[in-house]
Amino acid sequence: KDVPQSYMDEFEGMEAGGKSIGAEGVSLAITRGITLGNMPGDGQDIIFVLLDEFRNSLKDVRKSALVPEMKKVFARAGHSCSMFSVWGSRTEGGELYSARNLDWMTDLGINEYKLLTVHHPPGGYAHVTVGYGGIWGALAGMSSQGLTVHEANLESKLDTYRGFPWLLRLREVMATSQNLAEARAVFESTNNTVGFNHMVGSAGDKSAIAMETMAGYTAFFEANDPREAGAVDPYTGEVYGFPLPEALYRTNHGYDPVTQDNYQWYGYGGYDDSKFRYKNMYESFSGYEASGVKIGAAEAVIVTSAIGIKGDGTDESNCNPDLYIHGENILSVTYEPASRTLYAAFEDKSGADWIPAACGAYVKIDMNQWL
Repeated sequence: KDVPQSYMDEFEGMEAGGKSIGAEGVSLAITRGITLGNMPGDGQDIIFVLLDEFRNSLKDVRKSALVPEMKKVFARAGHSCSMFSVWGSRTEGGELYSARNLDWMTDLGINEYKLLTVHHPPGGYAHVTVGYGGIWGALAGMSSQGLTVHEANLESKLDTYRGFPWLLRLREVMATSQNLAEARAVFESTNNTVGFNHMVGSAGDKSAIAMETMAGYTAFFEANDPREAGAVDPYTGEVYGFPLPEALYRTNHGYDPVTQDNYQWYGYGGYDDSKFRYKNMYESFSGYEASGVKIGAAEAVIVTSAIGIKGDGTDESNCNPDLYIHGENILSVTYEPASRTLYAAFEDKSGADWIPAACGAYVKIDMNQWL
């Protein structure tokens, strides 16, 4: 546990509010949602969390019996998210545009409760989280200070729950930080949990940082980092690092040597898909540069939509309804933080009629009146 008391107070307040209208167990439901969001992307990798608990507190090897059940629960799990930030000479007015795709378990019923939640924390900065009713925290978010926050799975064997779950940690970044230096300090002063890629974009800095995180270790990246430039895939021996100046992008793999040593998806289909979507962003930004096109909101939304998982990987450049059954994209958001504007798309409908977020409408929302 590494959760500030202010969030524990929120849970107590929600529990008390629920009881006041006859709804019991609100806090339990909320914290279960946070726990679910913090699970490893592969069910079997919960073993690393359980081993950490055994070594440090539980001392009960019987907890390993949970692993087969977790495999069943996460048979549908995707955790194949993506994110980017782009700025400077690549964009209109040099402003920062950023984006986040949540590719996860689809059609859970929560898509009936699409929600933007505006928080005004005492002594902190106002921020908005984009997600669903009952999922408390920042699946996606933007602050009054022009920061945007992002997450993508990074499957690691260095896992623990003795840290700050990312749904709340990203809120803490928005609530306490004015710039990238202060956002970085939040990551440096709190504990990671399981493996995740994170990003923070800043309208004020006109830049972004990426973090490859796992238990006990964080690697920070800026645009065109030499660790990424020309990096060789440890699994295939091929070059798989294609960074650019004034752009930063991540999917579900990493480039720091420690990240590579502890990565769990080599040889999996999800790994190949991650590299495909990463290179898709590189080619999109390179293509706009070669064509002399400055990236504005429309271009940023196009790239955001292009990298959302809409099907089985055979036709991801298009929205093919015949392939939606294989899709995972439940939330897709593009940010224009200098103007406190975001463009949000959610999964829609259910069952055989289900539509990925990236194949729906992106709704332009001016947040100035609330932030």
